[in-house]
Amino acid sequence: MPSLTADGLQMFFVRHPDGVFDPTPPKLFVSSRTSLSAAWSTPVEIARGEGVTDPDTLDGLEVYGTKGTSVVRMARASRDAPWSEPTAQFSGRQPSLTDDGLTIYYFVTSGTQVRHRNTTGSAWGPEAAVTITYLKYLSVSVEPDEKAAALSDPALDGLPEVSIVTRLDGGAWSDPVAVPTLMEGIESCELATPNELYCAIRVGNGATTDIVRVVRE
Repeated sequence: MPSLTADGLQMFFVRHPDGVFDPTPPKLFVSSRTSLSAAWSTPVEIARGEGVTDPDTLDGLEVYGTKGTSVVRMARASRDAPWSEPTAQFSGRQPSLTDDGLTIYYFVTSGTQVRHRNTTGSAWGPEAAVTITYLKYLSVSVEPDEKAAALSDPALDGLPEVSIVTRLDGGAWSDPVAVPTLMEGIESCELATPNELYCAIRVGNGATTDIVRVVRE
């Protein structure tokens, strides 16, 4: 799943050296641009991120991801500083942060979970289940202001591979609305805004993955 910083100037994503079926650990990369209309730079590998997948970040200084069976955290002091080693935070995968960095959604075998913390950098609180029925068995990407979420997983609970749900001011989530152009080959999606998705799509025989951008007018 590609992850954009809140300012839209850095994108973190994973590459599998010889395709998604290669047993070699995946590599974590970052690409940058100088403005929202500028071209993306040549991706740079984050060496300490080897084996980390599902990256999610807000400011480019703190990245959460999946390594093994754990949600891990990497951090750096500035965008030019070196990264820390990944450190396990709790069991789970596919983490997704809200824009204040104080809430994190992630996926476990029993469904989607959520944790909160008081300040960025402080310890996460206890795990709680997300009780919305159609979120229970789906991976989730939460748009930064927590007013929309992209759900991406193969046709679980009768839903298509990619849907969007919305809510206002922390109220009830809406029913899922399908993204009709994203019905084949989707692995995961990052909701940059309620109208802009970056998705990882398997191509060819499924051994390679492309990142695509989808915009809703």
